[in-house]
Amino acid sequence: MRAEQSLPPELSGWTLLAEAGRGAGGVVHRARRADGVEAALKIARRDDGSLGRELGLVARLGRRWAGALLGAGTLEDGTPWIATAWVDGAPLVAGDAERALVVAHGVGRGLAELHGAGVRHGDVKPANILVGGTPRIDRADDRGATLVDLDLASDDGTLHGATPRYLAPEVRAGGTATPASDLWALGLVLAELLGTEPAALAGDPRPAAAIARALLAERPGGRPGAAWVADRAARALGLGEDASEAVLDRRAAVRRTYLAQHTTFGPVDAAMEGAPRTWLEEAVMLGAGPARPLDALGRARWAVALVGPAAATWHLPASDAELAARFLALAEQAPPEAWTAEDLATDRPAPVLPEGPARWLALARALAAPLPDARLLAAAEDAADPPASVVLDLASALFRRGEIGRAFAALARTDDEALGCEGLAHDGRLLRAELHRRRGELAEARALATRLAARPLLARLAWDEGDLARATTELGDARGPAALEVRALVAYARGEHDAGLALLEGAEADGLALARLEGTRGMLEHARGRAPASVLAFRRATELASRAGAVVEEATYATGLAAASVDAGMIGSALAAALRGALLWERLDRAVLAARAHLSRAAAFACIGAVHAADEAAHETRRLALASGDVRAAAFARWATVEARAPGDTVARDAADEAARELASGTLEDRVRASARRLIWSKEPAIHDD
Repeated sequence: MRAEQSLPPELSGWTLLAEAGRGAGGVVHRARRADGVEAALKIARRDDGSLGRELGLVARLGRRWAGALLGAGTLEDGTPWIATAWVDGAPLVAGDAERALVVAHGVGRGLAELHGAGVRHGDVKPANILVGGTPRIDRADDRGATLVDLDLASDDGTLHGATPRYLAPEVRAGGTATPASDLWALGLVLAELLGTEPAALAGDPRPAAAIARALLAERPGGRPGAAWVADRAARALGLGEDASEAVLDRRAAVRRTYLAQHTTFGPVDAAMEGAPRTWLEEAVMLGAGPARPLDALGRARWAVALVGPAAATWHLPASDAELAARFLALAEQAPPEAWTAEDLATDRPAPVLPEGPARWLALARALAAPLPDARLLAAAEDAADPPASVVLDLASALFRRGEIGRAFAALARTDDEALGCEGLAHDGRLLRAELHRRRGELAEARALATRLAARPLLARLAWDEGDLARATTELGDARGPAALEVRALVAYARGEHDAGLALLEGAEADGLALARLEGTRGMLEHARGRAPASVLAFRRATELASRAGAVVEEATYATGLAAASVDAGMIGSALAAALRGALLWERLDRAVLAARAHLSRAAAFACIGAVHAADEAAHETRRLALASGDVRAAAFARWATVEARAPGDTVARDAADEAARELASGTLEDRVRASARRLIWSKEPAIHDD
């Protein structure tokens, strides 16, 4: 740590006015530039690279809902400093219920900027939230709350520190910290402002309580996104819309998501042109570089990060500049979530809903479509006093998209009585129970399923817990696709693959229900060792899930299709399915599953001896796997590096040795497989743990 010293009054044109605070990474001063602009100027307290990391994130983000980067440099002794625009306000005080919606709005917008670039704040708490006046319009320069201090921020899942009270359940349990962890912390902050214990939020009618309740899901995937939080708060506050602000936000998102695809920054490659070149030159040059154009995978990731799962199968221009120009043009017209593949070539007008009673019918029809327009989803969420049937349609559409938190909050807008008046009480309760299951609220899910006598759901809850006997008992003589799926899953778990396949013969179902049965068939065929049959089943399941707009199921079956295709020697199918699954899982913020999909890509490239491609895919697998704590998948990735090369190759030998060491405490099967590769490629004795 650098010894305290008398700081010079001038720092590269800055005048220090007063110390404003101290954090884990540095001392913050209020400072004034020669032109009168005021800033929060942070000077590092220790030489651990934390301020450099923060500088890199701020430069890349181009934040609008927090202090923008104004400058950076070093003192004479080499100590780094960074200056961001000064934000007026006072630290948040717990119990200030009137500020809850203002905080949800401003912090939600700030987190949306961070999360859109793959960055986790890491320390959302009252002390890091500055509050000022009450906003009148949904605009960055009129915000009433600002999330500050990126000391503990990370873009790779690393936990640099934390405030224990605001740690999300998955992090306390030893899991990986993700952007969803920030959302849980925000939910707790809102509950504290409301003066309510989290358990009591369910009966609290205040709008901020509904937001907090949605954010405090036990499982990360059950929490709505930051943009949704801000949108709900803006609506509850009655904030006016600003069309120019929306365009600025969307254009900033195009830049931010592009820069998020670059892990290092250095001299800009001569091949770069257009907006991407400008963005890279604006970003702080941190790495050895050079910053090169994105490859096909990078451009696909950019599109999915910006648009959503629908972009996973788009045919994109082969130039960063061309794609950026199109994205920026589209940003002038509509939110990225509403773009389509056709929009890359042609403009598409916004959907128009009729007025009066016909509006609800039009909304219901639109929401029943497999892939509803994102603008229509927003319109349904913003609608005042919608019929219970429209609320149920909205929640169902969001559920299919994998947006469990938004679906949960949407369904909370109605109750059993209103649904019952339209004959939808059973459907609403069943969806609510399934949402509880996906959010990790198992007691609530079980209680509702019991009330409904929903035996397939009760059996699925038991299967999820590994209690196969109870799953069988809960099913009893239940019939239908859902019951059949669980019976086949029980057979799969017991290793009774032929019996499971026999159950599925002649099954009658359609749509998503049929997709789920075909996905289960794919699992059974793969476990039985019949890879070609597994490929056919998973391919049908993937196509059916895609048609139904069921994103989680599509990602699941695409990942299964990739693995089965590798085993069947169908390399083209494996590469296409693995990329599709990986992009969808990344969009859903499921790094563990994304790593497994990338693992299939690596294995496919290794099968055909594509050394460079196999190495890149293996590197990507290891990055995601290690960030999510999946050491086993990370070790498996080394095998792609091994198998793409000839026995005796030095790189292959070293990778085989490393994989064996990483799996030394694993299962017997994993150790045998590692030893076999080591013997073939390393020509040395296997590693034993006893």
